[in-house]
Amino acid sequence: MNPWMTRRTAPGPSRTSRLPRLAVAAVCCALLAACSSQESGYGGKDGRDQGVASVKTPKGEGGAGKTSGGSGGSRAGGTGNGKGGKKGVMIPMTASNDEMAAIDGAWMDCLESHGVQMVKKPRTGQKLIKNDESREPAAAYRACADKEPYPDPLLDKDTNPHYAEQTKALMACLNSHGIEVSGDWDDEFWTWGKVAPKLAHDDEARHKVRDKCYVESYKW
Repeated sequence: MNPWMTRRTAPGPSRTSRLPRLAVAAVCCALLAACSSQESGYGGKDGRDQGVASVKTPKGEGGAGKTSGGSGGSRAGGTGNGKGGKKGVMIPMTASNDEMAAIDGAWMDCLESHGVQMVKKPRTGQKLIKNDESREPAAAYRACADKEPYPDPLLDKDTNPHYAEQTKALMACLNSHGIEVSGDWDDEFWTWGKVAPKLAHDDEARHKVRDKCYVESYKW
């Protein structure tokens, strides 16, 4: 999953379905680590079971993140045509939730101003496209094409010729740094397991591990 709970802040059916396969993984690895560590595992209320119950979650369909330089990506919010030939705003592999929300929000605002109907999530008030599969009116999507978010092409197996080996490297990196993940590189779902005690209650530390593994694993 890539990297992205993405504005797509959580793996979900429709919005993420059009994005490349790894897009949600980064966010999941962070959020699952947090949630599962609180419910059963390191630091649990009953003090038993020093692991975290495995949870299956979609790897996701997009990419996330601002890269920290090098060959693994580019700055957050960069516009133009990337290696994948896409027009819009690329969400780098290590983008924060706030950065992703800002990029997505700018696109949503543009679409709404051009006549695309929106709905809001009851609890969060997050703006969502009412019928995102239709991409109508088409003129609105054309007008806002330069603002439409897309994940780093490195996270798309159709544009990255080394995607398979690099995704295996990502999984190995996460495991070696205390975030347990298992499954095949191309599985629709990965199984997330134990989180090392030093990471279980430290969001920043988990994000650093995630970012390090993404940037080191995916390169042109």
